[in-house]
Amino acid sequence: MNAAVQQTKKRDGSLDLMRGLAIMLVILFHASTVLRADMDVPSWLQTFNAVFAPVRMPAMVFLSGLLVAPSIKKGTAPYLTGKARRILWPYVLWSVGFVVLLAVAAPEKYSLSRLVTVPIDPVEHLWFLYYLMGYYFVALLTLRMRAEVIAGAFLVVNVIGSVTGLSDLQIFGFLGCFFFMGVACSWHPEGLVFLLRQGWAAILGAACLICMVALGLVAGEVRYFWYLAPFVFFLVVAGLRLARKLSPQRWTTPFKYLGVESLVFYIAHYPVMIIVANLAKRASDNGPLLVIIVIAAGFLIPWGLSAVTRRVPVTRWIFEFHPSTARARSASRLPS
Repeated sequence: MNAAVQQTKKRDGSLDLMRGLAIMLVILFHASTVLRADMDVPSWLQTFNAVFAPVRMPAMVFLSGLLVAPSIKKGTAPYLTGKARRILWPYVLWSVGFVVLLAVAAPEKYSLSRLVTVPIDPVEHLWFLYYLMGYYFVALLTLRMRAEVIAGAFLVVNVIGSVTGLSDLQIFGFLGCFFFMGVACSWHPEGLVFLLRQGWAAILGAACLICMVALGLVAGEVRYFWYLAPFVFFLVVAGLRLARKLSPQRWTTPFKYLGVESLVFYIAHYPVMIIVANLAKRASDNGPLLVIIVIAAGFLIPWGLSAVTRRVPVTRWIFEFHPSTARARSASRLPS
């Protein structure tokens, strides 16, 4: 294989590391959400989640936006089929499975009629795939427009949602802004590279982190407000800069694996944690022990699922359509 082909197949370890850390933050956040209905969640976990609440999902969509330019360059048909295979398919499949699970586990709150609204009302954590599919589609429709303009338009949507109290619109607008910031960087990577090389950007990111810590300690969980956008952006840039330095180190391998298999971890961790939490609460009322069990399940069971899908290609259909090609596309396991 020649050097050019090898270069195109080489993954960016820093992006995998950053994505893996974002997935870790999501799993820790959901550990508290599945437990807080029946017990007092440890204060350290609540504080940790509050501090990183503003950045965990914007970081994920920004990283997804970075994949738009190389994906679109493959052509419109491969672009759309890729999104259908890796985002739309798992969204539909896992939405159906989740609704069935909830209808069986809590029939007083959920019914199978919820399936009818899946095309317009995402189920639980699968809203992220729903939004992501929408952002990728908008990126294709607005191909001839500057991504920075689209990012600004989404920030306006965020403001409208904030003012009117429409939380879904507020979230959609804020994350859309960061997705298209990523798109802008995917078309003009030299701008992002410039920022990553600047010491002042790292200092600014550190200052923003201090502000986020103070905000989390004082106000609790605050996220998806327009005024947070500059702080979150420079936090993401600083995170990418740090990831570039750390990714060659061997101890980061587990976190990079989380990033490579982020689709599996994101989709599977939440239902797994719900099931494990309900089973564990029947066996013990020890709060700290339950937290450890649920967090461990959120990481280890999806880890096992990803290992199975790597070794048994036919099982990949659970997360990606056309399982027969999954092995050959191991470098593109994330929505691209």
